[in-house]
Amino acid sequence: MDSTAVVTASNTAANSGISTPWIKKYGLLTTDEIAIFTLLDNVEDIQFDIFELDRMSNHRPLHYISWYLFRKHDFLEKFKIPEAKFRHWVTKVEQGYKPTNPYHNSIHAADVTHSMHYYVTRPRVWERLNSEERLATLIAPIIHDYMHPGVNNAFLISTINPLSLRYNDQSVLEHFHCASIFELMSRDEFNILSSLTPECRKQVRDLVISMVLATDMAMHFEWIGKFKNKLNGPGFNFDIRADRKLLLNMAIKCSDVNNPAKRLDQCKKWTELIMEEFFAQGDEERRRGVPVSMFMNREATDIPKCQIGFIEFIVQPLFEAWAGFMQEDAAVVMANIHNNKQYWKSRAEPQVSVVVPPTISRAMNNTTSESAAEEISIINNKLTTQQNRTDSRAISLASEPDQTRPEFLTSQSDRIPGRKSVTNIPSGPSLLATSLSVGTTPPIRNQR
Repeated sequence: MDSTAVVTASNTAANSGISTPWIKKYGLLTTDEIAIFTLLDNVEDIQFDIFELDRMSNHRPLHYISWYLFRKHDFLEKFKIPEAKFRHWVTKVEQGYKPTNPYHNSIHAADVTHSMHYYVTRPRVWERLNSEERLATLIAPIIHDYMHPGVNNAFLISTINPLSLRYNDQSVLEHFHCASIFELMSRDEFNILSSLTPECRKQVRDLVISMVLATDMAMHFEWIGKFKNKLNGPGFNFDIRADRKLLLNMAIKCSDVNNPAKRLDQCKKWTELIMEEFFAQGDEERRRGVPVSMFMNREATDIPKCQIGFIEFIVQPLFEAWAGFMQEDAAVVMANIHNNKQYWKSRAEPQVSVVVPPTISRAMNNTTSESAAEEISIINNKLTTQQNRTDSRAISLASEPDQTRPEFLTSQSDRIPGRKSVTNIPSGPSLLATSLSVGTTPPIRNQR
């Protein structure tokens, strides 16, 4: 950022594209910041390009979208947060996201923050929330993957990582993110909640923790079940805090796995990044001599097949439930999900097309049944057996001439337009494998 290129409001109001109220709030701006804030004036668009924000902000997307949104909603003034303190805090948070993680880095955090902001600021949600809840809905996505180590919960548990021991194998990373951020905020220089009353701080902290824990994919179907039971049963009573919390937990879940809900160019970019993480974790698992997780074997995984399964098993059930509440506010994302699924189907080999088995369809539609978890477990085992057979075939074929190998076992470069290879970069958590791989079947408990 060119700190010398500072211009005053009077010199820039006419040509910056930023409204006068914004100029009055921000005061001195660099020319780069003017361009960034002009871009962020489109933040209400669900199709907002977070990768462009990353480029324009010199890879500080989380800092600028957070600063913009906190100022947009007057949170700094309402909660008496000194602006310098807030920017110091969000800079520290952004530094806590490892840039070597190809997927779970500050771009992902900024993207989740954008989507969460879009969902919760629709009138059907925003008008139901009190001030502390509104504040929490921005803090949670900003910090939801803070200090992510680059591997998933299943990996931490199977390798008996100290974090899995500390959190008793329960939502390991999610507990770690929450604990790490509130430990940071125990230092006055980073405590942006210091001016709140003890009761208000408790309310914000409780809601932030609830939302971050809701992003654990092991609880995916349970959250969908709770939401559908409420929506299709007595309905939401927004005078009850628990109902508002349930709604916000679903909002952040949708924001966290929203890649297939993006327009196609962004969907393909996010797919490229998540597959880099998947394959890198698979490489590390192979190096350690442990079974390679489903969809993390770079020699065997078919990317279109993986994405079709992710959309049909994980994303669609979630967003269909969410759209039942959001109605027309979810129209664009639902159209994107449909279009992206059709794209991946067009890229998939005929022999690897994904068909949702009737048993898993019943399980996803019957989230109050104890037997549903058993049905998914059986399917899990079948999927893993099939994957292992494919892995063995891939190893056998590795030594054969390339022309003898089936196309879906060759380099993944043709799966991602413009991508020559999938590089070996430290990995992040698997969204689909966490839900479908052996040992991590999403629990489905009786909600009645």
